[in-house]
Amino acid sequence: MRGRELLIVAAGAGAGLAIGAALSRRNGEAERVLSAPANVLARFHGLFPGVTGDLMGLVAKYLLP
Repeated sequence: MRGRELLIVAAGAGAGLAIGAALSRRNGEAERVLSAPANVLARFHGLFPGVTGDLMGLVAKYLLP
C-alpha cells in the first residue's frame, strides 16, 4: 500500500496543500501540482509541449470511447 500513496492525494491533504499554496504565494507560483504523477507530467509538458499534445491526441483517438 506504500506505493499507492505516491499516486493519490487524500481529499483533506489535497485541500490543505491547495489552501496553503493559495495563502503563501511564495516565489510567485501561479499553480500548485499536488500528486507526483501530475508533477512529472507537468514538467514533461513544460519541456516538450508538442510531444505532450501529440500523445494526448493519440490517447483520445485510440483509448477513449
